Amino acid sequence: MNNYLNVSFKPWIGCNYINNNILKEKILILGESHYCINDICPSGRCPYGCCKENMKEDCFNMTIEVVNDFLNNYEKYKETYRRLSPDEKKNYSYKYLQVFLVFACRVLGKDFIGDEERKTFWNSVIFYNFMQLAQPGPNQPISKDLLSSENIEMYRNSLISLIKETKPEKIIVWGRRAYNMIRFNGSETYLSTDKITTRIWNFDIDGNIIPALEIHHPSCSRGRSKNWTAVYKQFLRYWE
Repeated sequence: MNNYLNVSFKPWIGCNYINNNILKEKILILGESHYCINDICPSGRCPYGCCKENMKEDCFNMTIEVVNDFLNNYEKYKETYRRLSPDEKKNYSYKYLQVFLVFACRVLGKDFIGDEERKTFWNSVIFYNFMQLAQPGPNQPISKDLLSSENIEMYRNSLISLIKETKPEKIIVWGRRAYNMIRFNGSETYLSTDKITTRIWNFDIDGNIIPALEIHHPSCSRGRSKNWTAVYKQFLRYWE
Protein backbone atom coordinates (compact mmCIF):
# COMPACT_ATOMS: atom_id res chain seq x y z
CA MET A 1 0.00 0.00 0.00
CA ASN A 2 2.92 2.33 0.74
CA ASN A 3 6.53 2.51 -0.42
CA TYR A 4 7.84 3.13 3.10
CA LEU A 5 8.37 0.61 5.89
CA ASN A 6 5.37 0.43 8.28
CA VAL A 7 3.93 3.76 7.09
CA SER A 8 0.16 3.70 7.53
CA PHE A 9 -0.60 7.34 6.75
CA LYS A 10 1.09 8.23 3.47
CA PRO A 11 2.90 11.58 3.60
CA TRP A 12 1.88 14.73 1.79
CA ILE A 13 4.73 15.42 -0.64
CA GLY A 14 4.42 18.80 -2.32
CA CYS A 15 4.79 18.87 -6.07
CA ASN A 16 7.70 21.35 -5.76
CA TYR A 17 9.50 19.52 -2.96
CA ILE A 18 12.35 18.55 -5.31
CA ASN A 19 12.31 21.44 -7.80
CA ASN A 20 11.18 25.09 -7.58
CA ASN A 21 11.07 24.88 -3.79
CA ILE A 22 10.26 28.26 -2.23
CA LEU A 23 12.23 27.34 0.92
CA LYS A 24 15.44 26.63 -1.06
CA GLU A 25 15.92 23.26 0.67
CA LYS A 26 13.98 20.06 1.28
CA ILE A 27 11.99 20.34 4.52
CA LEU A 28 10.00 17.64 6.31
CA ILE A 29 7.26 18.99 8.60
CA LEU A 30 6.66 16.37 11.30
CA GLY A 31 3.33 16.45 13.09
CA GLU A 32 2.38 14.12 15.91
CA SER A 33 -0.79 12.19 15.11
CA HIS A 34 -4.18 12.00 13.42
CA TYR A 35 -7.58 11.79 15.02
CA CYS A 36 -9.75 8.99 13.70
CA ILE A 37 -12.65 10.72 11.95
CA ASN A 38 -13.89 7.94 9.67
CA ASP A 39 -16.15 4.94 10.21
CA ILE A 40 -13.86 2.18 9.03
CA CYS A 41 -15.52 -1.02 10.26
CA PRO A 42 -19.17 -2.19 10.55
CA SER A 43 -19.46 -1.06 14.18
CA GLY A 44 -17.88 2.34 13.53
CA ARG A 45 -14.25 2.94 14.44
CA CYS A 46 -11.76 0.15 15.03
CA PRO A 47 -13.22 -1.63 18.08
CA TYR A 48 -9.98 -1.84 20.07
CA GLY A 49 -8.35 1.33 18.85
CA CYS A 50 -6.55 2.09 15.61
CA CYS A 51 -4.85 -0.90 13.99
CA LYS A 52 -3.35 -1.27 10.55
CA GLU A 53 -5.23 -4.51 9.86
CA ASN A 54 -8.57 -2.64 9.87
CA MET A 55 -7.44 0.32 7.79
CA LYS A 56 -8.78 1.01 4.33
CA GLU A 57 -7.67 3.34 1.56
CA ASP A 58 -9.28 6.41 3.16
CA CYS A 59 -7.12 5.84 6.23
CA PHE A 60 -3.88 5.49 4.29
CA ASN A 61 -4.60 8.76 2.45
CA MET A 62 -5.67 10.73 5.54
CA THR A 63 -2.57 12.96 5.74
CA ILE A 64 -2.75 13.80 2.05
CA GLU A 65 -6.47 14.55 2.25
CA VAL A 66 -6.08 16.82 5.30
CA VAL A 67 -3.54 19.02 3.47
CA ASN A 68 -5.61 18.95 0.28
CA ASP A 69 -8.64 20.00 2.31
CA PHE A 70 -6.74 22.96 3.73
CA LEU A 71 -5.42 24.07 0.35
CA ASN A 72 -8.69 23.73 -1.55
CA ASN A 73 -11.43 24.44 1.00
CA TYR A 74 -10.00 26.68 3.73
CA GLU A 75 -11.79 29.87 2.61
CA LYS A 76 -15.11 28.05 2.31
CA TYR A 77 -14.76 26.63 5.84
CA LYS A 78 -13.79 30.03 7.21
CA GLU A 79 -16.87 31.67 5.69
CA THR A 80 -19.16 28.94 7.04
CA TYR A 81 -17.58 29.26 10.51
CA ARG A 82 -18.18 33.00 10.51
CA ARG A 83 -21.92 32.45 10.08
CA LEU A 84 -22.30 29.87 12.88
CA SER A 85 -23.69 30.50 16.34
CA PRO A 86 -21.27 30.29 19.30
CA ASP A 87 -22.60 26.83 20.21
CA GLU A 88 -22.30 25.58 16.63
CA LYS A 89 -18.73 26.83 16.41
CA LYS A 90 -17.69 24.56 19.29
CA ASN A 91 -18.26 21.44 17.18
CA TYR A 92 -17.11 22.76 13.81
CA SER A 93 -13.91 21.13 12.61
CA TYR A 94 -12.56 24.06 10.55
CA LYS A 95 -10.29 25.36 13.31
CA TYR A 96 -7.81 22.47 13.13
CA LEU A 97 -6.93 23.54 9.59
CA GLN A 98 -5.75 26.90 10.90
CA VAL A 99 -2.51 25.32 12.13
CA PHE A 100 -1.38 24.98 8.51
CA LEU A 101 -1.98 28.66 7.87
CA VAL A 102 -0.41 29.88 11.13
CA PHE A 103 2.68 27.73 10.69
CA ALA A 104 3.30 28.91 7.13
CA CYS A 105 2.86 32.55 8.18
CA ARG A 106 5.42 32.20 10.96
CA VAL A 107 7.96 30.49 8.69
CA LEU A 108 7.56 33.18 6.03
CA GLY A 109 7.45 36.04 8.56
CA LYS A 110 4.03 37.33 7.49
CA ASP A 111 0.81 38.14 9.32
CA PHE A 112 -1.30 36.55 6.60
CA ILE A 113 -0.81 34.75 3.30
CA GLY A 114 -3.35 34.31 0.54
CA ASP A 115 -4.50 31.27 -1.37
CA GLU A 116 -1.68 31.14 -3.90
CA GLU A 117 1.05 31.68 -1.33
CA ARG A 118 -0.43 28.95 0.90
CA LYS A 119 -0.33 26.53 -2.02
CA THR A 120 3.21 27.56 -2.95
CA PHE A 121 4.41 26.96 0.60
CA TRP A 122 2.77 23.57 1.19
CA ASN A 123 3.72 22.35 -2.28
CA SER A 124 7.36 22.95 -1.27
CA VAL A 125 7.40 20.59 1.74
CA ILE A 126 6.58 17.14 3.05
CA PHE A 127 4.04 16.82 5.84
CA TYR A 128 3.92 13.58 7.83
CA ASN A 129 2.64 12.52 11.23
CA PHE A 130 5.07 10.63 13.45
CA MET A 131 2.50 8.33 15.07
CA GLN A 132 1.25 5.80 12.54
CA LEU A 133 -1.85 4.86 14.55
CA ALA A 134 -4.66 7.37 15.07
CA GLN A 135 -5.89 8.87 18.32
CA PRO A 136 -9.60 8.33 19.11
CA GLY A 137 -10.54 11.98 18.77
CA PRO A 138 -9.95 15.56 19.99
CA ASN A 139 -10.29 16.34 23.69
CA GLN A 140 -9.77 12.69 24.59
CA PRO A 141 -6.74 11.31 26.45
CA ILE A 142 -4.22 9.57 24.23
CA SER A 143 -4.30 5.80 24.52
CA LYS A 144 -1.37 4.27 26.42
CA ASP A 145 -1.21 1.57 23.75
CA LEU A 146 -0.35 4.19 21.14
CA LEU A 147 2.69 5.17 23.22
CA SER A 148 3.88 1.64 24.00
CA SER A 149 7.58 0.95 23.48
CA GLU A 150 6.66 -1.46 20.66
CA ASN A 151 4.62 1.14 18.81
CA ILE A 152 7.16 3.92 19.32
CA GLU A 153 9.80 1.65 17.82
CA MET A 154 7.49 1.06 14.85
CA TYR A 155 6.95 4.81 14.42
CA ARG A 156 10.71 5.40 14.52
CA ASN A 157 11.41 2.74 11.92
CA SER A 158 8.72 4.24 9.69
CA LEU A 159 10.25 7.72 10.03
CA ILE A 160 13.74 6.51 9.20
CA SER A 161 12.37 4.69 6.15
CA LEU A 162 10.65 7.89 5.00
CA ILE A 163 13.78 10.00 5.57
CA LYS A 164 15.92 7.60 3.57
CA GLU A 165 13.43 7.61 0.71
CA THR A 166 12.66 11.37 0.54
CA LYS A 167 16.02 12.75 1.76
CA PRO A 168 14.94 15.93 3.60
CA GLU A 169 17.73 18.32 4.52
CA LYS A 170 15.97 19.57 7.65
CA ILE A 171 12.97 18.63 9.80
CA ILE A 172 10.60 20.81 11.83
CA VAL A 173 8.85 18.90 14.64
CA TRP A 174 5.46 20.04 15.92
CA GLY A 175 5.30 19.65 19.70
CA ARG A 176 7.40 18.44 22.62
CA ARG A 177 5.92 14.95 22.81
CA ALA A 178 6.67 14.21 19.16
CA TYR A 179 10.17 15.67 19.53
CA ASN A 180 10.93 13.54 22.58
CA MET A 181 9.90 10.41 20.69
CA ILE A 182 12.31 11.10 17.80
CA ARG A 183 15.39 11.47 19.99
CA PHE A 184 17.31 8.43 18.73
CA ASN A 185 20.20 7.85 16.31
CA GLY A 186 21.77 11.24 16.90
CA SER A 187 22.74 14.01 19.29
CA GLU A 188 21.21 17.22 20.65
CA THR A 189 22.10 20.88 20.26
CA TYR A 190 20.25 24.11 21.00
CA LEU A 191 19.13 27.19 19.08
CA SER A 192 18.53 30.48 20.89
CA THR A 193 17.03 33.85 19.98
CA ASP A 194 16.21 36.81 22.22
CA LYS A 195 12.83 35.25 23.10
CA ILE A 196 13.13 31.49 22.55
CA THR A 197 15.57 28.70 23.30
CA THR A 198 14.69 25.38 21.71
CA ARG A 199 16.24 22.01 20.94
CA ILE A 200 17.57 20.48 17.74
CA TRP A 201 17.95 16.74 17.36
CA ASN A 202 20.68 15.97 14.83
CA PHE A 203 19.82 12.66 13.18
CA ASP A 204 22.72 10.59 11.94
CA ILE A 205 21.28 8.67 8.98
CA ASP A 206 23.96 6.63 7.22
CA GLY A 207 26.52 9.30 8.02
CA ASN A 208 24.30 12.22 6.96
CA ILE A 209 23.36 14.71 9.70
CA ILE A 210 19.76 15.93 9.44
CA PRO A 211 18.76 18.57 12.04
CA ALA A 212 15.24 18.34 13.49
CA LEU A 213 13.98 21.54 15.14
CA GLU A 214 11.55 21.34 18.07
CA ILE A 215 8.76 23.95 18.06
CA HIS A 216 5.63 24.39 20.13
CA HIS A 217 2.69 22.92 18.27
CA PRO A 218 1.10 25.64 16.06
CA SER A 219 -2.31 24.82 17.54
CA CYS A 220 -1.34 26.27 20.94
CA SER A 221 -0.89 29.94 21.82
CA ARG A 222 2.88 29.65 22.29
CA GLY A 223 3.16 27.88 18.95
CA ARG A 224 1.33 30.72 17.22
CA SER A 225 3.70 33.35 18.60
CA LYS A 226 5.43 35.59 16.07
CA ASN A 227 8.65 35.01 18.03
CA TRP A 228 9.10 31.75 16.11
CA THR A 229 9.96 33.68 12.95
CA ALA A 230 13.31 34.63 14.51
CA VAL A 231 13.96 30.92 15.12
CA TYR A 232 13.22 30.06 11.49
CA LYS A 233 15.50 32.89 10.36
CA GLN A 234 18.38 31.05 12.04
CA PHE A 235 17.33 27.55 11.06
CA LEU A 236 16.21 27.84 7.43
CA ARG A 237 18.13 28.70 4.27
CA TYR A 238 15.04 30.62 3.07
CA TRP A 239 16.17 33.57 5.17
CA GLU A 240 19.79 33.64 4.02
